[in-house]
Amino acid sequence: MIKNKIKIPIYNQSIIVIVTEEENPRYKAFVDYMDGYITALFVKKHLSDGIIVHECVHLVNFLYSHIGAELDINNDEHQAYLTQYIYEHIKKIIK
Repeated sequence: MIKNKIKIPIYNQSIIVIVTEEENPRYKAFVDYMDGYITALFVKKHLSDGIIVHECVHLVNFLYSHIGAELDINNDEHQAYLTQYIYEHIKKIIK
C-alpha cells in the first residue's frame, strides 16, 4: 500500500492519497473524509489518467467545501490550477 500526503499550502490543507492492491467490488477509487483528512483511495489495478482526473474533481470539491470556498463557473482559474496541482502530485505518488 502506498500512502502519501499532498500539502496544499495556499489553503493550509493536506490531502491523503492511498493506493492499494486490495480489490473492492463497490469502487475503483473514492474520495471521503478519513481520520480528519480529505482522502483519495485508488485501487492500483484500476488506475488510469481518467480515474485520477475524475477523483481530482471530487478532491477539489471536498477541499472547497471544507474551507467554505464557493466554486464560480465564470472565474474558475484557481479551480483549474488546483486540479492540475493535485493531479500532478498524485501522478508522482503512483509512479
